Amino acid sequence: MGDPYAGKCVVVGLTFEDLDDQLIGHAQFHCRIARINPLEGIVLERLDGGPTFNLPPALELLQPATLHEYRFNTTGEVVHDPDFELTMKIGVPPAAAEAMRAGTRPLEPGFTRGFTGPGAPN
Repeated sequence: MGDPYAGKCVVVGLTFEDLDDQLIGHAQFHCRIARINPLEGIVLERLDGGPTFNLPPALELLQPATLHEYRFNTTGEVVHDPDFELTMKIGVPPAAAEAMRAGTRPLEPGFTRGFTGPGAPN
């Protein structure tokens, strides 16, 4: 039996904060679920050409989409009729936070540690 989540569309909203809970920035994009498993977690393929990334294997992160149309504040892009929405706060270590603030590291999940909320690793 295949993964019932594979191929589903997800709108993602991430809030990046440093370890003192100070806002670094926000990122929004839409993805397709590649697969979900205990080892890799939720594997998301960005539909804007961005990198594939993993989130914790916590299905409660995926909430049924409540809107038929999502407009991203950061790009103005509009996504119609996604299957799920996912919002998450990511705690960023000091060196990465400094690079994100300086603009030398993009606001995107490039690591799998530092997650807070449901499914966060111990």
